[in-house]
Amino acid sequence: MPIDGLLHEALQAHGAQQLEKAKELYVNVLRREPSHPVANHNLGLILVQSQSLAGAVVCFKQALQAQPSEPRFWLSCIQATILSGASEVARALIENAVKHGVSPHALHALRLQAIKPAFQGISHQFSEKHQADQLLAAGLQHMALGQHAEAVDAYRQAAELFPTHTEALERLGDTLVALFRHEEAIEVFNQLLMLKPESGWAHLGLGMSLGGVGLISQASECYRLAISLEPSLAVAHTLYAKSLQDLGETGPSIQAYRHALTLSPSEPIANSNLLFLLSYTGRVTPVEYLQEARQWEQRSQTEIERSLARSKTFSHAPLGARRLKVAYMSGDFRQHAVAYFLEQIYQFHDREKIEVYSYMTNPYEDDVSARFKVLSNHWTNIAEIADANVCQLIEAQQIDVLIDLSGHSAHNRLGVIARRAAPVQAHYLGYCASTGLTQMDYWIGDTIVTPSEISSHFSERVWRLPRVWTSYHGREDAPQPRVVDRVDGEIVLGSFNQLGKITEQTYAIWSEILKRLPQAKLLLKTQALSDPQTRNKLLVSFQRFGISANRIDLIGHTNSWADHMRTYDRLDIALDPVGGMGGGTTTCDAMWMGVPVVALTGVAVSQRMTPSILQAVGHAEWVAATKEEYISKVISLAQAKHLLKQHRLDLRDEMRTSPLCDAKGLTQALEAAYQTMFEKFASKPH
Repeated sequence: MPIDGLLHEALQAHGAQQLEKAKELYVNVLRREPSHPVANHNLGLILVQSQSLAGAVVCFKQALQAQPSEPRFWLSCIQATILSGASEVARALIENAVKHGVSPHALHALRLQAIKPAFQGISHQFSEKHQADQLLAAGLQHMALGQHAEAVDAYRQAAELFPTHTEALERLGDTLVALFRHEEAIEVFNQLLMLKPESGWAHLGLGMSLGGVGLISQASECYRLAISLEPSLAVAHTLYAKSLQDLGETGPSIQAYRHALTLSPSEPIANSNLLFLLSYTGRVTPVEYLQEARQWEQRSQTEIERSLARSKTFSHAPLGARRLKVAYMSGDFRQHAVAYFLEQIYQFHDREKIEVYSYMTNPYEDDVSARFKVLSNHWTNIAEIADANVCQLIEAQQIDVLIDLSGHSAHNRLGVIARRAAPVQAHYLGYCASTGLTQMDYWIGDTIVTPSEISSHFSERVWRLPRVWTSYHGREDAPQPRVVDRVDGEIVLGSFNQLGKITEQTYAIWSEILKRLPQAKLLLKTQALSDPQTRNKLLVSFQRFGISANRIDLIGHTNSWADHMRTYDRLDIALDPVGGMGGGTTTCDAMWMGVPVVALTGVAVSQRMTPSILQAVGHAEWVAATKEEYISKVISLAQAKHLLKQHRLDLRDEMRTSPLCDAKGLTQALEAAYQTMFEKFASKPH
């Protein structure tokens, strides 16, 4: 078996807590490649669990020698050294780790541990503080092993045993946020701030917790406080920028991202978030966006890495009778819109022709993840594996076609694509613009969302499917559309899109419609509108265009998906945002509930998705080519009350029989595309 195949089996056994099997496999890897960094590191983790600390330290040092830039290796080596009792050696390792770029914040708890003697077993004579320190160390070890719930228990016990133990509180809060247990995290960070009111990191943690429960304005204020306390903290500027983005404050958000990048130019999250925002809001032209996107690769990859990617070759066997190996890579194999659209494709893949691999880039999985595991021929969570090692894994599994589903959205692993992990690499579904990567071969769209005249907007070659580029699975357990009789001729227009999509152009055009339809009201619904300050800011924005608050209804969080869908009964016409990112899921949901959607075709992909969806359902008449036509179409629909009632009753059935709801047809089109892409690669001289 190839060495990377052995490593893959070892990682799977380790993840399943089959430690003896994993240990044996890691040893087999090291017999063939003694310096292998991942095998050394992970074998060291197993040795720590079995209290073989001296052997663990040797393994960790071997991993560091091979890959000294990997923070996880430093943290594990320092922790094992402390546990072995060599505190002075650990302190020297900590200083060396800082020189190699490991965050001082990440090292803080270990620095405290190294000041004290190692705790090989606590006796009754140890103080509560010492016991809390050992619990903290145990929590860190649980985190290294991916045992997040156990880490929470250890940190919580440490904090309860010694209530002023700020490091335990900080670690507890951070882990609760990572586990989406935000309400608990708020309580922890408030307790921490009573002890450390000047801590920028504590304000950051509270901000992330508040943002997790929808209190975006309060979260933004926490990030602003963190910046005032620690102005050079790049992550604070990135989080502040994201909060402004969520509040719909696009200009200030872009400025904040750019400031974060002046502090840390190669920081991938700030780089990707800025690109996502630029693609989302229409603040730059597609050509200007592409220039920015191309810089991501230059900032995040060295010239040597880029050169190696360009020169990489593959010698995959011809298809013949074998199956095509297709891998999907995403952080959204969970409760997420991307998963909602993708799951149908997994269900319809022809397993006699296609072997499906899934690479999950998010460490936190849910019930949806469990379904994708069942639907995958092979599943690997790569969240904690470095890009270079993921490339080795993908090459070992001889993936023919690697599909990126993230682009520059959250949990992306574009570093894997940039290193050229597979002979064919393509983006599909999860992003609305070019990735800018030279090693991304294709961008999959259709003739409407990516017409030939916008090919120059992409660094990739655009692959146009012969049908709508996506499919919608209308849930039959959704509430039945209900005709509502309005009083006094009232008409309700609305949008359930995120606030970041509501551009200045959108405010202007929707306000003009309200002025021309005095009997109309505007209903907006999205999670961020649960925040009173956010609601007020939005109303002020409309007042700038002459629309009073009594013309607008705002709804935030609803208790269930069914309640959310029932809210569409209050709408007569759904309005697609203008000038930036249009609707996707919201467009489909509105029509599934019998609500027509009016859209304006723009230049960028982000402004062409709803038009493609409407064309697929057979309602191209709801697509406008100009702003004035958009306004006219809304007014005409508003005046045709009989048509609105008919659409409410018929639209769901129209969707069921349309290409938009033909997931099997989409899957067949994708499979044909994947096969042709690979055949094009195979036909080239290598």
